[in-house]
Amino acid sequence: MRLIITRHGETVDNVNRIIQGHKHGKLTEKGIEQAKKLGKRLTEEKIDYIYSSDLYRAKETTENIAENHPKSKIIFDKRIRERDYGKYNGMKKSEVNWREVDEKETPENVESLTDLRKRLEEFYEEILKKHHNQTVLVVSHSTASRILIGIIMKKSIKDSLTWKMANASVNIIEI
Repeated sequence: MRLIITRHGETVDNVNRIIQGHKHGKLTEKGIEQAKKLGKRLTEEKIDYIYSSDLYRAKETTENIAENHPKSKIIFDKRIRERDYGKYNGMKKSEVNWREVDEKETPENVESLTDLRKRLEEFYEEILKKHHNQTVLVVSHSTASRILIGIIMKKSIKDSLTWKMANASVNIIEI
């Protein structure tokens, strides 16, 4: 399988350093332009399936990519959503005690990194079985994408989170 993992374009909340988590978010003009450039960048790729987070910021990015891949089947999947930060969704990043959020015992309604990894492992195992000899594009989010790449590379959660994942970045993995 050829797996292409990308992150949605820049959002208003990205610019304002606000935690989006499971909030839908809205692409900025720059984010829309990034999504269009991403679509053009992937034009030469033969993409059989596009799996996208169902959150609006990822959906809008996916729609721009899909314009260049009209034969690709699009599937919106909640399992590749960003981590749910619960009560912190919508807060400025600077207002959050990140140590508290990432401890083993996470605050109420905050998805643990272990639970995030479990749902991404389930997603990965499923697409690996379904799309063995195909090219799959995944449009997701920063933390979710880094954890997914970590799963593929057999890295720990901690090691996975050391990588950066810029808006509209492209990661191509041959499996």
